[in-house]
Amino acid sequence: MNKSPVIGNSLLLILGIALIFFPGLTLLNAVRLIGAALLVTGVMVLVSSMRDPVKSQFRLYDTFWAVIMVLLGFVFLKNPRNIVEAFPKVMGAVVFMNGLVNFAPVRKGVFGRGLAAVSLIFGFLIFMNPFGTVRTLTRLVGIAMVYNAAIGALIHGWK
Repeated sequence: MNKSPVIGNSLLLILGIALIFFPGLTLLNAVRLIGAALLVTGVMVLVSSMRDPVKSQFRLYDTFWAVIMVLLGFVFLKNPRNIVEAFPKVMGAVVFMNGLVNFAPVRKGVFGRGLAAVSLIFGFLIFMNPFGTVRTLTRLVGIAMVYNAAIGALIHGWK
């Protein structure tokens, strides 16, 4: 019997429960893991690009992105709470601006303007209450993970 679906569904269930009950802590740890991954990947790419005997345009490109990854890794590790709080503000601004851009054209009619108005409202709400939005979204993702784990368990069985 292949155990990978059982292991995958179990991990999905555990992560989903963590996201539902501890959204803030789970997000902070996710940002820390992403920061560590960026830092390690950046250092590895930087070392490999410096050891490359061929001096090509790709070496400069790799070095540039490696330095960016290392810097981002440090920022994510040093300020995980700021990263978690900044992300929904940026997304709220993007949704709001998208609604604003879509609201202007007359040819979209009443239905198009109505959808654009909904985007404006959602964007404004996300921007004004970013951390509450993140917690709610994180819980919804957790619920989806628990649901997917349950479906996977039904399909593959927990045997």
